[in-house]
Amino acid sequence: MEDSDLDLKLFEDAYVNILTPVFIAAVRDLRIVLSNPSAAKSCGYRTAEMQGMEFFAIFRPEDKDRIVAMFEAGNDHGVYSEYNLTILRKSGRAINIDLTGRKIARKNGEIVIFTLHDITELKKTNDELELKVKLRTSDLEASKNQIQSILNSSQQGFLSFGPEQVVEGGYSLKASQMLGAEIEGKNVAEVLNLSRPLIENISILVFEQKKLDLLEQVSKMESEVSGKSLGIHFAPIFDEEKAVKRLLVTVTDVTPIKILKLRAEKSAKESRSLVKILQSKFIFLNVVQSLESIGQNPDVDSSDRISIKRFVHTVKGEFSFFECDGLVEICDSWEKKWAASGQVDISGDFEIFIQQMRIELNHFIDKFDSILKIRESDQNGFFFPIHDVKILISHATESASQSKGAENLLSALDTLLARPIAEGLQWLCDVWLLAAKTLGKKVDPIFWEDSVSLFVHPYEKLIHSMVHVVRNAADHGIESKEERLEQGKPESGKLSVRLELKDNYYHLFFNDDGRGLQLDRVKAKAQKLGLPIPENSDQLMQLVFIPEFSTKDGHTSTSGAGVGLNVVQEEARKLSGDSHISNKSSGGTELHVWFKKTDLAQVV
Repeated sequence: MEDSDLDLKLFEDAYVNILTPVFIAAVRDLRIVLSNPSAAKSCGYRTAEMQGMEFFAIFRPEDKDRIVAMFEAGNDHGVYSEYNLTILRKSGRAINIDLTGRKIARKNGEIVIFTLHDITELKKTNDELELKVKLRTSDLEASKNQIQSILNSSQQGFLSFGPEQVVEGGYSLKASQMLGAEIEGKNVAEVLNLSRPLIENISILVFEQKKLDLLEQVSKMESEVSGKSLGIHFAPIFDEEKAVKRLLVTVTDVTPIKILKLRAEKSAKESRSLVKILQSKFIFLNVVQSLESIGQNPDVDSSDRISIKRFVHTVKGEFSFFECDGLVEICDSWEKKWAASGQVDISGDFEIFIQQMRIELNHFIDKFDSILKIRESDQNGFFFPIHDVKILISHATESASQSKGAENLLSALDTLLARPIAEGLQWLCDVWLLAAKTLGKKVDPIFWEDSVSLFVHPYEKLIHSMVHVVRNAADHGIESKEERLEQGKPESGKLSVRLELKDNYYHLFFNDDGRGLQLDRVKAKAQKLGLPIPENSDQLMQLVFIPEFSTKDGHTSTSGAGVGLNVVQEEARKLSGDSHISNKSSGGTELHVWFKKTDLAQVV
């Protein structure tokens, strides 16, 4: 017996009774030189048949090329541990060949021992798992497509983002239509036209602090994107562990709703405007008349800057009361222009201003003439209480025979025409409330103290100038709600009005509970204007009546840049009166305006 046969005989004696399938192949030509019965059975051959068989022959023909490519004959195969080959017999058994055997040197060449493992059941289980995964993936894909289809059919846009604050893929078709076709990977703040700090704070709130209860409080907002008004809502998306991994953003085009809302608000404002005009038609007519006959108005000098600014600001205040927004906007735009232009000639601008106001006013009157009947000449009718009418007739009859009759008649007429200030000045309450609302402040309606009654007509210009008083009180005097609460005050500001009659003079008092006139600001403004500074604090406060003197920097829709109180003082002086302002010891400001009682005989 040759040495080589002896070697193999030793191997065969050693492996023949081993149940583990094993065969031996020569490295030189990869032919099987020995196999035990278990290996032959696993490969579907008899032991003798496998003797001398090519290694590749045990594979199916369709697998052979792949195996040959792996072993490329003639190459140095080295250690075969990197290969684990699976053969599939025609019988359906799956056999794994473990190529981890070590090479053994022999006289007639090296050999390698291979171990076989029947993995049929394992492969079956694996195939079943792969099928389930494939089906599950298919179901998930179908479900995903169905969800995407539903999202694409919605009139709302949907997108999502994580802690990185960038738009993830899978956003809906509507989202791309409203926000842009290519938004994946872009910053959410940029896509939604929101501030980056806002989105960063929301991200911190949700992903870091886990405060979802607070998210609900800030989850709804609006934004303008490509000319559209969009309603935006944030909602958390939870994973299987109930943790928030991303935020869902729902985007709704609210442009039509907003347009309807603005139309409704405009209609409601127009209705309020008409009601106010009908309730105070004589005031409205006077304002209209002041624009129509500007050349004959002795109080307006079209060459004097102060006179022009005073007239424009007064007109703005009166139209603000009537909520005629178009007219107010014209006044406000010119005031802003003049405030920025400094001490330049504005007489040419004033002519353009009057033209614009007349055009806008005629448009307004034409639109509502059927309701207001502004252009009718019958505007002077009065309704008298029957009891007072009888007294008037009685005194008129008496006047024919007694010299005292005429005096009694005028006295009765004065009593008849006089009205409580809560009626005659009620429109000022609307100005007060509207100014506060515009400034974002909270105030109570004007409190009318017990007062004497007043026939408004002889003092109309002065009464109309009071619009500046209540607007200034709301703007300069009353603090914000937060400031008031910090100071221990009620959050709503208060303004009270009282009228007294002493020694044939009316005394009108306006008292607010605001911050009071700030003397440091008054002094700073006086120094800026180059005015002499009074040592007396009371005298210092009276500087606010100087034309164009204002403690407030800049121009606002309510601030008149020093025009308002100057108008009040001038009108009071025309009636042989004056005005005085002071800080109250209890806090707040008191404006005292006094004027001489006009003889009714001079009016009638």
